[in-house]
Amino acid sequence: MRKVFLLIIIALVILLNNNCTKIECGESEFNVVYTFIDYTDTLNYREFQKNWEDDLAQINSVIFPFLPCNGGAIKIIPINHLGSNETHFFSYQPLPPTLNEFDIPVDFQVFKQKVRSSFENSAKPEPFELPYTQIFEPLCRELNALSNQKIIGKKIVIIYSDMLEKSSSADFYKGRINQKKIISQMQNDCQCELPMLDDVEIYVISHRLLETNEVIRNAVKFWEMTFEQKNVKKINFGSSLEIYSIKSLTSNINK
Repeated sequence: MRKVFLLIIIALVILLNNNCTKIECGESEFNVVYTFIDYTDTLNYREFQKNWEDDLAQINSVIFPFLPCNGGAIKIIPINHLGSNETHFFSYQPLPPTLNEFDIPVDFQVFKQKVRSSFENSAKPEPFELPYTQIFEPLCRELNALSNQKIIGKKIVIIYSDMLEKSSSADFYKGRINQKKIISQMQNDCQCELPMLDDVEIYVISHRLLETNEVIRNAVKFWEMTFEQKNVKKINFGSSLEIYSIKSLTSNINK
């Protein structure tokens, strides 16, 4: 009797397995983040050093969640006194349609580890003031690269900077800024035109002192006007990173 019962159970298992439909992803979501870190201003760089862990936890939770059929990539770009900078790029393939938090894909784990290590290394150098700040050239180049990516998902730009350009093309410390004239000058000098930004969200994390309050206020107006002219999906200036949250399978994996 026991053997008969066992054979029935085995037959039912085989039958269920044969009738199961394989779950597949439809169109996978792939989220991309470009992160700019300004090393030329000690105030803003020190704030990045203090807050990078909390910000990375938010980025992981919101943009790179542990969700089926979700993949992603991040690029870390320094802002300094040069127009051409060394960047770091990390990515992972869309996760499978069925997930188990006790069996996390290696690709996803390695991605999280490498990104954390890169952020940590970015926050290690001692801050010191540099005489020039080349923001526009790397920003323009990377925004073009981002806008050319054909993905289904978020395109996020995070900039840790006071956004005060000081280069041969423009000096935002000199007071009022003629937006049309300056943007034309910078594009001509760098031989780079800003792309349309319809599907891009930009978050600028900026801090200011009393002596820089006015010039930063003017810079904010300049960049807001510039990005809005390119139909940016969203532009937000603030002293902290605030991205709308979405739920993932488990909060522990996203830290």
